[in-house]
Amino acid sequence: MTQEPDSQPRPSDTCLRDTQAVYRTKLANQRTFLAYVRTALALVAGGVTGLYFEAPLATALGWPLIALGGLTLVVGIHQYLKMRRLIERAARLDLPPHDDGDDAD
Repeated sequence: MTQEPDSQPRPSDTCLRDTQAVYRTKLANQRTFLAYVRTALALVAGGVTGLYFEAPLATALGWPLIALGGLTLVVGIHQYLKMRRLIERAARLDLPPHDDGDDAD
């Protein structure tokens, strides 16, 4: 078996792949953030619906669902910004994006 001369990646191909990997990672981070927003919106909507019915059990579940939706949104924003910083730092330094361990997940 002989190795073809074109089988080795050229420097420009490697740079292009790295750039595309950064774009894919940024898009994945945005999709994850939107999932947090969607979940938070669903929780708040469920809580508001529970308050609308004015039944004791529905009201008792409504307020915690609204609070949980707000908390979910805050956590989503925090995670999105944290990952965005890590992705940008890794892209500038050509390092793989990893967690710097500043908080427990």
